[in-house]
Amino acid sequence: PNPSGGHTPSLSGVACHAASTCVAVGTYQNSAFQSFSFSESWNGTAWLVKATAVPIGATGSSLSGVACATATVCSAVGSYSRTTSGLLSLADGWNGSAWAVQATPNASGPFVELNALACIGSTPCFAVGSVSAGTITSIDATLVERYS
Repeated sequence: PNPSGGHTPSLSGVACHAASTCVAVGTYQNSAFQSFSFSESWNGTAWLVKATAVPIGATGSSLSGVACATATVCSAVGSYSRTTSGLLSLADGWNGSAWAVQATPNASGPFVELNALACIGSTPCFAVGSVSAGTITSIDATLVERYS
């Protein structure tokens, strides 16, 4: 299924703890053509759309990587914007029923993006991405963040 009222949905990351418990994350555009993150969960029979969490004041978001230690412990990473320009890193945590924003350090630069995530059990987790001081298309440095 697609997010209600959403346009151009795209899933970019999936993690399965078991054959009947998977989580996928991605992005869709709302009716105002703003990009926002969403997730879908697999219960062994069907995919269900789940709302993701964004920081207060976010004007857009995207999730691109997800890792699950159990059916009720998942983390997802991506980016969010607060204005028309610039990105900050985003991490969401899943408790089996809802997503919540997790704190992330942000490297110096107007474009900070996390793209993939791997976890050893529930922690530690390692997220990778990039930092750019110029534009979103010019990468200045790779980025690795550790969560424990």
